[in-house]
Amino acid sequence: MIGPLVLSAPDAAGLAARAADLRSGLDTTLNDALPAIRAVLRTGLDIRGGTGAERAVILASGPARLTGLTALAEGRPDPLVVRGRADGERRPVLVFSGAGAQRPGMCRELLEGDADFRAAAGEALDLFGGGVADALAGRRGAPDMQRPEIHLPALFTTQVGLAAMWARCLAPPAAVIGHSIGEIAAAYVAGALTLDEAATVTRTMGAAVGELTGSSAMLSVLAPAEKINGLLVEGVELAAVNGPRVVMVAGPDGEVRALALLLRQMRIACKLMPGGYGVHWKGVEQVREPLMALRFPRRTPETPLYSAAEGGSHVIDGLSDGHWFQCLRAPVQFTSVLRSAAFAQPVAFVEVSPSPVVAYGMQQAIADEVPVVGAPEDTASGFLRGLAEAHVAGVAVDWKSAPAGGADLRTPSGELSGDLLALVLAELATLTGRLGAFPDDTFQACGLDSAGAVRLASRLSAATGTRLTAAALFEHATPAALASYLREPQDRAVPVPGRRDASGEDGLGNEFELLLKEIGTGVE
Repeated sequence: MIGPLVLSAPDAAGLAARAADLRSGLDTTLNDALPAIRAVLRTGLDIRGGTGAERAVILASGPARLTGLTALAEGRPDPLVVRGRADGERRPVLVFSGAGAQRPGMCRELLEGDADFRAAAGEALDLFGGGVADALAGRRGAPDMQRPEIHLPALFTTQVGLAAMWARCLAPPAAVIGHSIGEIAAAYVAGALTLDEAATVTRTMGAAVGELTGSSAMLSVLAPAEKINGLLVEGVELAAVNGPRVVMVAGPDGEVRALALLLRQMRIACKLMPGGYGVHWKGVEQVREPLMALRFPRRTPETPLYSAAEGGSHVIDGLSDGHWFQCLRAPVQFTSVLRSAAFAQPVAFVEVSPSPVVAYGMQQAIADEVPVVGAPEDTASGFLRGLAEAHVAGVAVDWKSAPAGGADLRTPSGELSGDLLALVLAELATLTGRLGAFPDDTFQACGLDSAGAVRLASRLSAATGTRLTAAALFEHATPAALASYLREPQDRAVPVPGRRDASGEDGLGNEFELLLKEIGTGVE
């Protein structure tokens, strides 16, 4: 099976010329294209990852690969071409997100088809019992994935499986970061916990959080922490700062719901988190005893480990007594830790999760300064696209270790590549599984959720070379509007938190107002 075709050149013109040279060498019919491509690949042309600044990866085989080469040569976007500019080499920082991605059947394809994922996840599953395995497989009669004693082990299992795949394909990470319960997998991958210890922490946390279920709640809010702090009612606390305008609050169920109603009246978008519980607030004190009892031999992590619970600008040299109580009780200082890791050395952040949870906050926190690879789709083809996004950002990728047969053949190429509207519609259909969307349908009406918005922005960024965040999809809320936006000259400045424009604003206000307008302010 032929893997992805990887090309590079010093600049965009050189990349187009290289693609044109390769394509012109394949002067054959489409029926004979695959043998011809094999012949070209045997020459060793960039197939192990180029080192030029301008990079592209074609995620296709057969005739679709030829179409991708043609689009690249002509400077047109294509759904199966990922491209970008790497301003120097970057090391990966693995970011293990917290709860929110859990769903029945997550990572099932990888569990069945990828040997490294299956081996790493299988070791963890052996420690958790059949109920977690049934929920991950999406079997009939399986326990409810939203129960914390099920989804905490399930998320840990998938994260260690995904981490094994990233380890196979990327250089050792410069650091790892844990967000909330993601700190368990982060500590294990960093070498601060053994697998047995990590499983014990996961089971204990799941039981503890279960005791909070029904009496507490968490709310995700799209607003600055300073603004929300002034609105908190008694008993409700700021639980996490995930970005300049992405925060979470937690507290008693009734009070959190009352705050949600107040925010709705103020036209501030908010969403109750799944699971029916709240952590990172004083109510966690009632489960203090079992969490404080989690004590293990202190080990210096083999990989630098940042704790979003402890905050600060330095890596931690081991897990202190009481760390796991602090992990659930303290507010998550994600933004400060993220920025500390971002500028310690040239890095790119890679979210390790079955679907994006913190990617939007990361994009807001570090703006255009550090590349972010949001959690790719939990399939072989999705993971391959994640590798491509990491590569074009400057991360070294071992393409020999990429998932076999991972080339994405679901999105039609060919005539779509020259039409930005068709490109947007094709990528939308790929992510939602729904064909026939109209150009003026809103993305929300097409079934695109927040994780899908992050993925669509990422795929379109890779295909067009235009940096998009999920917020752009809400500002340009239909395929037609977004295609029109992509056709405009690409000289727009990306707003950076803290950077003032001539009006004295930081450049994020209008973007966020439009975001709130599109996604609504209702409470789910």
